[in-house]
Amino acid sequence: DQAEGDTENLIGLIQRKTGEARENIEDALEDMMAGGSGAVSRATEAARHYAENVAAAARTRYEQAVSGVRGGYQDAEGLVRRHPTESVAAAFGAGLITGVVVGLMLRSR
Repeated sequence: DQAEGDTENLIGLIQRKTGEARENIEDALEDMMAGGSGAVSRATEAARHYAENVAAAARTRYEQAVSGVRGGYQDAEGLVRRHPTESVAAAFGAGLITGVVVGLMLRSR
């Protein structure tokens, strides 16, 4: 706060408080800045790596879901082809039950 963001003021303040030579303070500040940027770089790299892993896992899950849906569709299609009459009757029954339930819900309002 006392340095108010000014490097010259900061160096002067540290010099007054510690009695250390200006060059030593400048070197120490440069080392801290270099270490800080390295830490930021490492954190950025870790975040990028984590994001790549998450994206790969999401892509894998998506592909598994698509494969499962395709398999289910093919199974349903095969069932309808083997039992067309029963399939139509089941669809009609499901539609009839759904219609009755929706009608009762609308009537109760």
